[in-house]
Amino acid sequence: MSPPDWPALRALIDTGQARLVAAAVEHLDERQRRGLAAAVRAYARPLANDFEVDWQLRRRRIAALRVAGAGCLSGADTVARWLTRQDLRTWDEQRSTTAVLRVLQARQVPWLPELTRRLAARLGPNEWDDHRWRLVAELVTSTGLQGIELPTSDGFVLGWARSRRPDGRLADTLATDPFLDALAPHLLEGDGVGRLLAWSTSTWMPPEASWPLALATLAASGRLERERLLDRCLGRLLQGGSAAELRGFLLLHEALDPTLEEVAARTRDYIRLLADSPSRVALAAQRVLRRLDNAGRLEPDRLLEVSRAVLFRPEKHLVRSQLSWLDAVARRQPERAGEVLAVVAVAFAQEAAELQARALSLVLRHAGHAGEAARAELLEAAAALPVDLSQRVATALGSQLPAPQPAPSPALVASPPRELPPPIATPAELAEELAAFLEGTPTVDPVALERLLAALVALAHRDRAALADGLGPVLARYRIQSWLPSDQVPTITFLNEYQQLSWAVLAAVTPPARRILLRGFMRAVWGASERRWRGSWPVAPGPRLALLYRLHEIAIWLDRQPSAPPLLVATPSSVTGHLDPGELVARLERAATEGWEPWEQDLQQALLRLPRTPDPVATARARQLPTPAGQRLFAWLRDGGMADPQVTRVIRTVRGRPRWSSDASRLVTDEVVAVFATVAPPSNPARPRTVPASLPAAARRLLPRRPPLAALLCELPEPERWQGWHLGGWQRCWPALLPSHRDVVAAHLQPWLANLPAGARGDGQVLPILAETDGPVGPGLTLALAYGLGARDQVDRAAAVDALLVLAGRHQLEGPALGSELGALTALGQVQVGRVVPALRDAARSGATAEVWAIVAAAIPGLVPSAGQRPPRGLPDLLALGADVAGTLSGCPTIPALAAITRRGGSSHLVTQSRRLQQLLV
Repeated sequence: MSPPDWPALRALIDTGQARLVAAAVEHLDERQRRGLAAAVRAYARPLANDFEVDWQLRRRRIAALRVAGAGCLSGADTVARWLTRQDLRTWDEQRSTTAVLRVLQARQVPWLPELTRRLAARLGPNEWDDHRWRLVAELVTSTGLQGIELPTSDGFVLGWARSRRPDGRLADTLATDPFLDALAPHLLEGDGVGRLLAWSTSTWMPPEASWPLALATLAASGRLERERLLDRCLGRLLQGGSAAELRGFLLLHEALDPTLEEVAARTRDYIRLLADSPSRVALAAQRVLRRLDNAGRLEPDRLLEVSRAVLFRPEKHLVRSQLSWLDAVARRQPERAGEVLAVVAVAFAQEAAELQARALSLVLRHAGHAGEAARAELLEAAAALPVDLSQRVATALGSQLPAPQPAPSPALVASPPRELPPPIATPAELAEELAAFLEGTPTVDPVALERLLAALVALAHRDRAALADGLGPVLARYRIQSWLPSDQVPTITFLNEYQQLSWAVLAAVTPPARRILLRGFMRAVWGASERRWRGSWPVAPGPRLALLYRLHEIAIWLDRQPSAPPLLVATPSSVTGHLDPGELVARLERAATEGWEPWEQDLQQALLRLPRTPDPVATARARQLPTPAGQRLFAWLRDGGMADPQVTRVIRTVRGRPRWSSDASRLVTDEVVAVFATVAPPSNPARPRTVPASLPAAARRLLPRRPPLAALLCELPEPERWQGWHLGGWQRCWPALLPSHRDVVAAHLQPWLANLPAGARGDGQVLPILAETDGPVGPGLTLALAYGLGARDQVDRAAAVDALLVLAGRHQLEGPALGSELGALTALGQVQVGRVVPALRDAARSGATAEVWAIVAAAIPGLVPSAGQRPPRGLPDLLALGADVAGTLSGCPTIPALAAITRRGGSSHLVTQSRRLQQLLV
């Protein structure tokens, strides 16, 4: 084939013919290669970002371009960078690997060994690099006669391990592998090896393909050094890592099955694993050390030292096993019982009542063998126990504690309201705040959003050119201009809040000539979306629609009005979203004086943000306003605002979260019972309004007749409809849309909050914001708190505790209703008591002792099992929490439902805690 010029080579690349490109460039001389190098580099720039081309053709072009670069570029570093470019990666590089190897071998350049080393150093732990590993391995084989050493980088070693495909047993394949001796010493060093070890033992893999089993077999036959393999395995476990990574090394440790001699030689390592490692690793170390202790080869002092660390750990199964081990030691060596009990006393500080009870039982069992020093230490440690339990310890040790005195309940003080930041005054400040807002995703700050919108409108009214100059760098950095097409209106028909915010910003800063494209874009997207909503497509949740409508209105008016109004009348005057009536009257007085009318959605939102408390002074001032907006405000204040919608608790059957089937072959979705809250509209909702006549005709088409915000926010007949929708954190803005009716907002949030106990994360962060607003605490907010307290994620549970404390500090918490809801949700399988108890304990420690008692007392009757039924997990811990709280209060009434538990008899943890609680009640 004759040497190609660039047009001919480009034609081959355009059609994605990698093999023809290889044939065209493999016989070029260096001068011809240098002549084509610049054009090859230039071709890559537009291709990397050209996503309008068919994806299969784009993948073939990238493959052909990689071959062209390997044949035309010069120098080891240059070619290595080219072959590992991130923008020239595809999920399937196999089509180009053979051609690249052919081209490189044909060049016969002296820098090929250096290229091999550089490519090996750039290999990563991802399976994406497997084809690149094959390229490096082939280069190693072909250049081996030129003195290159076998690479031992983490990526190369991991790629070698992944590429081993045994025909029979993996151990037999590895035993004859030419790379084994050089790479085996480095096998357990790289990231990703643990996942490979674990993956090879999966249920769908044949047993003979197991890497842990193969390595143990090779070590047993002497092919690998067993001592080094075991040391490196323990070293990786000590190093830590993700659960998936550590699982592979645990499986290898299990396959090696260390002997007592090997364990004794590494006792220090196992003690470190037991004290500080993740629970699964610590449990394995605990079993190994206990086996060593049973053989009499573990020093007692070392056992007691590590036991102190273990008994401080939060994992119940680890602490239970350690207490059982110490109990066996005390039975075996009564003369050391005092030392053992001093260590056992560490468990008195555990939060779990079950662990406290086990430690207490062990102390009572062996107290007779404790010396004076140990007795004093036990009495001191018993101070961490509740009063009734510490008295039992003192009695067993032949001592007596002072009579307990109920401690006064700590007073809960309502936290002062947060201050609203000052308004944004300059374009530079707005640019900084907009960048911070975009960086904060997915956590949306509702206060920041309102400040951004208020500043955008005010600064657009003042000087649009200065605003455009100030926001230019932010628009370029976050590619906000990408929401505006360059030459045509694309077929995008989805809506989201970031998109609408971007359009509002663009409407304020885009030149009029470019604004025509933005206008057509908005018309196309909103028209398609609203046509779907009128059909079978489900409309978005009411609060989300209200927010989208508000952002859309701002974009339309900023686009169509050369001189926008100087302010938004709905900008809140507090962080809760409330708007002071006097402030709203002042804004409308300014509008009347300057001759402009507030926007419709903006005015509706302003009315919904007024507080529940009447303001006669503001009402009198509003009566004097001559504008239509002023008269609407007067009527709103005169009538007392919007009445409370009716929120009702309902039980529905919905589709649960997808899960893998028992054989891990497919995803299945079960039907589950969920509790939601529905909302019926109030008796005096706001009447629908038409689009203001002052709006230009073109803008009236873009801003069609829409339902009033009150109708969107105050009606929710089918909450389960939104189960599974993703909101992107924007639900944090919902409480500020209706700050005087938090129960309604809580009802709208139920479809997302109901997923918190099942494993959803982040949605509970709205609960403290919701609690800070105003309005009745009804079924919606009570149910929201119950889901938050039962969340799987600890951060969401902490947010629920914060919300509970806010309500308790304002004396607005309905403790009995919340307790009854927790009992009902537990009975339905929606909430686990074991997660609720730590959250309630944190609330009690923060001062909400009486409120927590009211919750616990109301929850217990719904959790007591009937005859023959198993009690819910965590019920003993709830009873223990009730006893701890009741011990600090006085006059707590008895709970008749506890009698059914006590009648069971026996000494189970449940019966013990029930008796203990009964003894503390009046």
